[in-house]
Amino acid sequence: MKQKRQPIWTRIEWKTKNNKDPQWGPFKDAIIGHLLRQEALSYHVIHGGNHDIVNAHSKTHGPSWRMVVSLEKGGVKAWGVYPGGQSGNPGSPYYNNMIEPWTKARYFKMNFVSSAGMLTAGQYTTKLTVAK
Repeated sequence: MKQKRQPIWTRIEWKTKNNKDPQWGPFKDAIIGHLLRQEALSYHVIHGGNHDIVNAHSKTHGPSWRMVVSLEKGGVKAWGVYPGGQSGNPGSPYYNNMIEPWTKARYFKMNFVSSAGMLTAGQYTTKLTVAK
């Protein structure tokens, strides 16, 4: 069954309900939805942007990965962020830990290594082999 869309609020209705002038982020009421489309596992976020601009985030759709890369003579430098968290488990503290940095465009430095010997403590590799 298809859900009915809620009517779009006008600026005056929003101002009356919230008792202040609207700003785009709260007015748009963006949602980072769970893949199962479960409201309880989704998040409302205050985030600017629109579907047709560089900061491409509409009410329900946006980039799941943002990255800035600098190709330099000394090597690649990069920073990235994504919405959500690392675990995928709603009971984990890492389920939603990246939502706030993503909404505030706070990027994290990424490390590029060319060999396993360059990894530092706390970094691991995973080797996948084909089962026989």
